Amino acid sequence: MKTENLIYILLGIVASLGTTLAIEQDVLLEELTEVLQNDLKSKAGKLIKNKKFGPRTLACPRAPRRGPIPERTEPVCQRHKQCGEGERCCDWSDAKHCLKAISKKQRLGRCPQITQVNDMCFADGPSCRFDNECPGEDEKCCLNPGCGYKECLSIRQNLACPRPNVPHPVHRAGAACSKDTECSLDEKCCNWSGESKQCLKGISTIPKPGPCILPSRDSAPTCFADSPTCEYDSECPGVNEKCCYNSQCGHTECSDMNKFFVCPNLELPTQPEKVSKCSGQNDTCEGFGQVCCATAKKASGDLIFECTEGEYHEPKQGTCPPSAQLAVPGEECMADEESACEYDDDCFGRHKCCETACGSKDCVRVGRRNSNNNNDSSNNRNSEGNQEVLSRLLTLLEKEEE
Repeated sequence: MKTENLIYILLGIVASLGTTLAIEQDVLLEELTEVLQNDLKSKAGKLIKNKKFGPRTLACPRAPRRGPIPERTEPVCQRHKQCGEGERCCDWSDAKHCLKAISKKQRLGRCPQITQVNDMCFADGPSCRFDNECPGEDEKCCLNPGCGYKECLSIRQNLACPRPNVPHPVHRAGAACSKDTECSLDEKCCNWSGESKQCLKGISTIPKPGPCILPSRDSAPTCFADSPTCEYDSECPGVNEKCCYNSQCGHTECSDMNKFFVCPNLELPTQPEKVSKCSGQNDTCEGFGQVCCATAKKASGDLIFECTEGEYHEPKQGTCPPSAQLAVPGEECMADEESACEYDDDCFGRHKCCETACGSKDCVRVGRRNSNNNNDSSNNRNSEGNQEVLSRLLTLLEKEEE
């Protein structure tokens, strides 16, 4: 009979004794408890000495799911203790073999963020259970939520080497390296402007939320030959700036995705207990379409600003003429004169919303500016074209009257 079973039987007998043996019962319980503790310590020591705790941190390798299963030549076994150090008795296709075990210990670093749902998922696709099943030194076994299984992913897959400023790169001092795993977890081994490879802090390749605001055909292009380009959103300094391709200029550039959003016209209720969440209309709100607008007011009339969803109004190409040129001879300005528009998209075609001499706004037709900035010639061509169209319309009207 095992020692612990005998001790438990004796403890049960002692517990059933009457109160008349209270003193002897307490002494006997202490002695039996000491024997049981010593026995457990002895067995724990033997387990540690025999390295029986090792397999708890080890796992058996798995046979491949697809393709032929290779034949194993390792010794056949029935229990783990029949195998050597670092081995486990594992099931294979034909029998149990002593195979080199896989450590369950996690590698340093975090699983990268998966930015795109993988639409190429396979029910029997390659998967993993532990980090040490991944072949790459900086790979971890991570859950792919789009596929529902784990796969090996590099902890640096969302990092890229920074690019030197062209044409005058600034010298960077980093530890010499030959591969990424020789650097810190947030660094990559980069070749900086022809110098030897060194560990540099990586830049994120994860796109910022929100779309690129591309200029329309009516927008006036402003292109510069030495304009700084970008490759990733993280290279753009503003919280709402994204790296976007400007088709009118033929290169990428940092563009504010909220640059054409304005505050909506809201009725401002009086809410004395409310406080501002942003400092004013010139403040920046993080998030696509978010602008800092007045949403309420205090009893004193002071405005309360919050980040709210703005209205999109993209300006049209062209430049408004001076307001003095829009004055109507012989007409006086009215104090309560209303504007015919507020933004360019309130106007039809090539008309822009321009300020008049009276301070109100009106839709005014302007000439389209070409890419060479020849505004005068462009306006002349537009004027000639307009005159030709008018003459044709008059000719058609005269024929209809006949």
